Amino acid sequence: MSMCSGQKGDLKKEYCPKNKVDEDEMRNKPYASLVGSIMYTQVCTRLDLALCISKMGRFQSNPGMQHWIAGKKILRYMQRTKAYMLIYKRIENL
Repeated sequence: MSMCSGQKGDLKKEYCPKNKVDEDEMRNKPYASLVGSIMYTQVCTRLDLALCISKMGRFQSNPGMQHWIAGKKILRYMQRTKAYMLIYKRIENL
């Protein structure tokens, strides 16, 4: 299972809320803020998150609990890999 997938596999439209109870459960979750924060990090420093953000952004208007779980999984990944970085060296010959 990849970092940008829910518990049951890849993020899908089937995970979107289908009833009032599921919608109410997601109402207090700041999903759009989570996606925006990860997107900012991805644009500035973490290009490895591009695919995940692309998948998560598709569900901004109607996210489900599996989408929220995938977002938290990305945050845990970022926490574990915050010491990793790209290093550019100057060389004379390309």
